[in-house]
Amino acid sequence: MLATGGSSDTTRLWNLQGTLVAELKGKQTSIKSISFSSDGKRLATAGGGSTVNLWDLQDKQLTIIRGQQGRITNISFSPNSKQLATAEGDGTVRLQDLQGNELHKFSDHQGEIESVSFSLDGQQLTITGDDIAILNDM
Repeated sequence: MLATGGSSDTTRLWNLQGTLVAELKGKQTSIKSISFSSDGKRLATAGGGSTVNLWDLQDKQLTIIRGQQGRITNISFSPNSKQLATAEGDGTVRLQDLQGNELHKFSDHQGEIESVSFSLDGQQLTITGDDIAILNDM
């Protein structure tokens, strides 16, 4: 499955043959980052605001995760599908569970964070941004 987003609050799901299979209307002004959980059961989207839309792909239910302070620039599911890392425009990265509880906060970078990515075993988180790359042990 392929997920696309853009300048509206709608995330579109496509099969690999290019057929639209679902449209998910969220609570965001645009979609800037999308992440599938590794178990394929959930999809997280983030746009120009400070919330994450978390979709259950089986019943298309939406949960809104709050707790971020800045504009979210990137999101990533952990390999076990139980946590989300969010990068914010102010240089903060937050690790949260799927209920929105903050598990850890990385705030030692001054510039914008562009990408967050977990290692395959979930023990490390890579953070990249304005002229930096940081590898954090979890």
